[in-house]
Amino acid sequence: MDAQYDRRMRDRGSREFYSSYAWRKKRSEFLIEHPICECCRRKRATLVDHIIPIKQGGALLEDSNLQALCASCHGAKSIREGSRFGK
Repeated sequence: MDAQYDRRMRDRGSREFYSSYAWRKKRSEFLIEHPICECCRRKRATLVDHIIPIKQGGALLEDSNLQALCASCHGAKSIREGSRFGK
């Protein structure tokens, strides 16, 4: 599902950013520093989310714009925002 989203929904710049060495390194380090979901505080975090989406001017690699989330909390946030699964 993630690969399909990347191919069909993300613009080229976003695809390049999320596959970049800088993002992969930042994501890995951030999850080590923040191993628990910052939303539910129960599950292990597996995703790093931009609090203010990049498309809305959010900082790409600033810790202050990142949060570690579990898959279910990230999915719920995406649905609320209409950012991934449509409005």
